Amino acid sequence: SIGPLLRAPLRMVEILQACVAEADLVFCAASTPTPILGNGPVSPRTHLSVMAGDPRTAQLEFGLLRDRPVVVDEPAQAANSGEFRIAREVGRDGEIAFARDETGRIQTIGDAANGRLESLRGRGAIAYFTGLAIQDLHAAVTIHERVRMRRT
Repeated sequence: SIGPLLRAPLRMVEILQACVAEADLVFCAASTPTPILGNGPVSPRTHLSVMAGDPRTAQLEFGLLRDRPVVVDEPAQAANSGEFRIAREVGRDGEIAFARDETGRIQTIGDAANGRLESLRGRGAIAYFTGLAIQDLHAAVTIHERVRMRRT
């Protein structure tokens, strides 16, 4: 059970809009060919973390990608993910609001981990994980925690 690991209350709801309406953070990992999250029910300040990467699925409506800062784990992998592939096919990929540094480079989850994205805090940013990179990150954190536990 994940409950004991959380620092916030966990509650179940039957309707998606009821779940996200007042959330500070939404984690979405749904295999769906039709977007299920859009600007309507999600507060503009709500942080979104999306586990995606499948070119056949799209969890987010395009408006979210256009209106919020988007931080991906790996730009090349993200380009082949559903939401980004669809945007490219309809000629709207240039409208995606990727977080960029002063040189124009797309900033990634690595930039966030190194504290370079503090300006995005509270702006409803989207952290878009394509799968393999987040699995690598999870493995690294798990190994770090186990090593740290052995030292104590």
